[in-house]
Amino acid sequence: FRYEGTEEESSFEFYLRSAAKGSVEWYDPLIEKIEKPKHRMARIATVRFGEPKHGGIVDIAYQSKRIKQKLELAGSMEPDLLLLPEFLQIIGVAKEIYGTYFDAAQTVPDGPLCQSLKEAAKKYSMYVVAGMIEKKGRYMFNTSVIFDRDGRFAGQYDKTHLTFMEMKEGFSCGDAYPVFDFDFQKGRDTYML
Repeated sequence: FRYEGTEEESSFEFYLRSAAKGSVEWYDPLIEKIEKPKHRMARIATVRFGEPKHGGIVDIAYQSKRIKQKLELAGSMEPDLLLLPEFLQIIGVAKEIYGTYFDAAQTVPDGPLCQSLKEAAKKYSMYVVAGMIEKKGRYMFNTSVIFDRDGRFAGQYDKTHLTFMEMKEGFSCGDAYPVFDFDFQKGRDTYML
């Protein structure tokens, strides 16, 4: 499908990739002109975990401590949105220590990792998005959780397109693509921790 409008409008192209014998059908595509979105700025902080400062072994308890330290450091920078990496609870932890991914998995939204995220979100009035290994009964998901500025659980996204490693390790696929609204009203800078 290809649409080319006037000089003031954009052109749109849709492609099907990675399917030698695949096909796509479009039924009554519609393009509507909408009002130009209002410009929004947000202060965003990201977190990464390097080698431990003590130079020793990272276990689950020490990783929990590192997460709390990063939450405090990020919160002190007053971000609107804090983004943490996936597999958060085991970053830097050797597999021999945490066992299996299922052993390291936690529940959402009431597990210990979520509790730390919730507290930091509320304390610093920031949105917190974190990737974690979630346990739902006998199933396991690569999940991103979101907590709002009041520390309320805003929702989650369970990864839908897993890597071969994730499938091999027993992760289940999510089946939805939720959309979340944020209230970014403060115009500030972006930092990486």
